[in-house]
Amino acid sequence: MTWKILSATVLSAALLTVTSPITAQESEKETNARAACFKEAHAAAARQGQASTLPQGDAGQYAYDAYVSCCKRVGIRP
Repeated sequence: MTWKILSATVLSAALLTVTSPITAQESEKETNARAACFKEAHAAAARQGQASTLPQGDAGQYAYDAYVSCCKRVGIRP
């Protein structure tokens, strides 16, 4: 029984390292893309807040929509 648990643990650890290798360069690229999307979201919220008579809560929705669309466009998970 113990050897089954041990072998399952070793196998899952090996699969995790093989299936998800993220290099530092890929991680930095994703971080930079995410920062750019946050900037777009803040700009969208600011535009909406200045140019609208709608309640302030709607600016947050515009920011969220801008962030999600930017993430999809760049190819990262929101």
